Amino acid sequence: MDDEDEHHRQAMLAEHDDDYTCGLFRWRPRWLQRFAHKDCFLVLFCLTSVLQGIYYTYFVSVLTTIEKLYQIPSRTTGLIMSATEIGQITGALALTYFGGLGHRPRWISAGITIGVRVLGPVLGFLLGSICTSIPVDFPFKTSDLTPSDPNWIGAWWLGLFLVGLLLFLTSFPMVIFPRRLPNPDQSSYCHQQQQRSLLEHKRQLQSYTIKEGQTNIDNNDDNGIATNNGTKTMTLDLSQNLVLDTSKNVDSDKKNLKIEKKRIFGESASWIGFFRAVKRLLKNDIFLCRTASSVFHILPISGLYTFLPKYLESQFQLTAKDASLIAGLAGILVMGVGVFSSGTFMRKFKPSAQFVARWLAFAAISFVLGMVVLMFMGCPTNQFSGLKEYDDNGNQFISNEFGNRLECSQQCNCPNGKFEPVCMNNSLTYVSPCLAGCTTMYNSTTEKYYVDCSCSSSKTSSSSSSSRWSNSGPSSILNAKPGPCSLQCNTLTMYIIIFSITVLLHSTSEVGSMLLTLRCVEPQDKALALGFISFAIGLFGNVPCPIIYGAIVDSTCIFWEEDACGTKGACRLYDSTRFRRWFHGITAMIMLIGFIIDIVVCYKASAIIFNDEDAEKVENENEQQQQQQKQNDEDVTRTNAKQTDLTSPFLPIRTTFDDKESQC
Repeated sequence: MDDEDEHHRQAMLAEHDDDYTCGLFRWRPRWLQRFAHKDCFLVLFCLTSVLQGIYYTYFVSVLTTIEKLYQIPSRTTGLIMSATEIGQITGALALTYFGGLGHRPRWISAGITIGVRVLGPVLGFLLGSICTSIPVDFPFKTSDLTPSDPNWIGAWWLGLFLVGLLLFLTSFPMVIFPRRLPNPDQSSYCHQQQQRSLLEHKRQLQSYTIKEGQTNIDNNDDNGIATNNGTKTMTLDLSQNLVLDTSKNVDSDKKNLKIEKKRIFGESASWIGFFRAVKRLLKNDIFLCRTASSVFHILPISGLYTFLPKYLESQFQLTAKDASLIAGLAGILVMGVGVFSSGTFMRKFKPSAQFVARWLAFAAISFVLGMVVLMFMGCPTNQFSGLKEYDDNGNQFISNEFGNRLECSQQCNCPNGKFEPVCMNNSLTYVSPCLAGCTTMYNSTTEKYYVDCSCSSSKTSSSSSSSRWSNSGPSSILNAKPGPCSLQCNTLTMYIIIFSITVLLHSTSEVGSMLLTLRCVEPQDKALALGFISFAIGLFGNVPCPIIYGAIVDSTCIFWEEDACGTKGACRLYDSTRFRRWFHGITAMIMLIGFIIDIVVCYKASAIIFNDEDAEKVENENEQQQQQQKQNDEDVTRTNAKQTDLTSPFLPIRTTFDDKESQC
């Protein structure tokens, strides 16, 4: 063996060792190999997935805080949420195809897009609840405001910093995992010797050529024999992982047969194979229906959860902390229970494909009915005075609670775009103390009050009011207190119950939906099918969804905050009735489209082989049919041979290697 061949052999063996050892480039210390185990990889992968789920739902929980801080509308925050899906859209198809055949741990490290649907999102909302109760300038400054104050700004950045740091710390170890995890059931030395023997055979076969030979047999159908009209493919199975075939371009005059390397350790990935796989999926009508159904299931749910904390804050006058807590527990946690219970049911009872398809349709229509009920379950809009209105001539004016001009505070020259609501005599809410005509503020260490308000029904002079102050603050002559008046509404509990039941029923379809998708495509296309659906959900669901829902939310706004120049900022007050009906109504309409597509899938589901037992039965039947067809072909061939009295000699091509090296 010359130096070049020896160098090539050593390089191949080194490449093989890299596939089974932890490390990066040439750095592969022995102490690190103890982590080359599936349990270690599983723990790290789950931890990173949980953090990814935390990151997304945490960002959702602080959307309202970001809007108030940077004075941006919901359309803009929806656009920000849509931008987070660009990476998934651009890489979903290629990553699932090439990543499934390549170095999986490094593909995952390059971009982790899978979030655990139970623990991660719930923790994200809980973290958002904690961080929004901390002042935004923490730890450098303290705030005199409380989280219940409409102008409170929480530390939205704190959770992003913590989760981002943890994501970085967990994604780096993912890089050093090997391409293939060693099998713990085998001796490492035995496994290494077997694989080295395979690689040695591979090196020898790269230069192996069967010399030119001719045959007198025309149109022979036996494997491995070249014909005068073309070539046949010969396959030699030297081991479980080594596959070789003959060259497909043999000169018909020379009739020589060459053996070439196809690939060792599995199939090769190429762009040609990628486009062929995509073409197969596009011709699968059941898969296309499942893809469309997934889009119309995810789009309304994603929009609902993106703006659910904002809706709870506006509809029930909750703080950002409480809204995030309810969204996490009543929404995401209940969804996790549904997914787990449905998975247990599928594993134990093994239902048919038609049953699963019908259950998907039932879950969709249940969600629609739940949203319709929630359209009429909420709280009325508080009576506000100081909002902007327009007269018949298009002139803007400040209105009172009856829609007429507000005259009691005209002399104050109040800024129109400032939102600092105060409750007057526990009955009427004014947009700001200035519009309420308040001239005096009492501020203690724990409370703040406004007195001498000209718009109050019971006016008291400044002198008399100051004489009635006590050490504990103003008493009977209080006119206004910060914040909107409390709602006389007790529908929050019922809303949470109905919402949780709706989410629970719909979440029970998640496992069945995944199995239907995997069963309606060919086995080699399963990974790409999931990537294709992720691509479609991202492009047609998650990208337009926040923008659509952001526009819907903004359309229900009745007070926009403005700066000194009159530039519109964030919406601070919504029409509760319009918000409730549009928010749940659009969600129900989109899910209704998904229900219609699910009905189509129900009619086509009979063609899906769903259970492993059914798949094995069909596979055995196909094998029997193929064997019977092969036997019939052989009988026909023998009959033709007897009729034509052809008795040509036949010499099979054999190639053998000493496999003692591969035995341990």
